[in-house]
Amino acid sequence: MASLVKSFAIDGIDGYQVDIETKTLDGQPSISVIGLGDQAVKEASERVQAAIDETGYVFPKKRVIISLAPGDIKKSGSHFDLAMAIGISRKETE
Repeated sequence: MASLVKSFAIDGIDGYQVDIETKTLDGQPSISVIGLGDQAVKEASERVQAAIDETGYVFPKKRVIISLAPGDIKKSGSHFDLAMAIGISRKETE
């Protein structure tokens, strides 16, 4: 079952909701971020993994897929990191 965390982003002066869905699957450990993210969003995987490890939680030794929806709008910045970390941590404690 996937974990869903709601966030938001800003496009000019308009805001819109972004659903951050995380899913862990069996397989070789890796992190994939999908959903039209810029370079800062793609680099979030390393920041999130380091943050989870530093807090004492165990980062899953599985394949992690993080989806940012809606997928047709470009997303930028590092403000999705917290929601990604919450989604991954929540999934492991359930």
